[in-house]
Amino acid sequence: MHELMGSKNAVAKAFREAGITAADIDLCEVHDSFTINQILSTEALGLAADGRAGYEYIEGRFTRDDKVAVNLSDGLKSKGHPVGATGASMHVLLHKQLIGEPIGVAAKKADIAVALNVGGFAVTNCVTVLRKL
Repeated sequence: MHELMGSKNAVAKAFREAGITAADIDLCEVHDSFTINQILSTEALGLAADGRAGYEYIEGRFTRDDKVAVNLSDGLKSKGHPVGATGASMHVLLHKQLIGEPIGVAAKKADIAVALNVGGFAVTNCVTVLRKL
């Protein structure tokens, strides 16, 4: 599998409903149960072209100093990938960034955040857009 088609579909629907594009995102938490899943999730969000996210990570993209910060929490594996609680964790971490009380590394800018959670052989996808009030 070289793309998360279900994720791309969920992203398109969530972005349309929220009235945003990938260019509007400041930070996101993506489901990185495996390294390839972080890469494919980054592409599904439209933050990198298909087949390019891995190279962009190697080049140093998606850090707190980039236009879009990805997984400033160090991702799911850093907390033992608590199956069933990963989505809740992503939302709490992004909320804390948006209210200016980050857990861990602070985003350079935190006005619009996105959580992309993937499960069940990549057929269950949840995309949430969060905005700073």
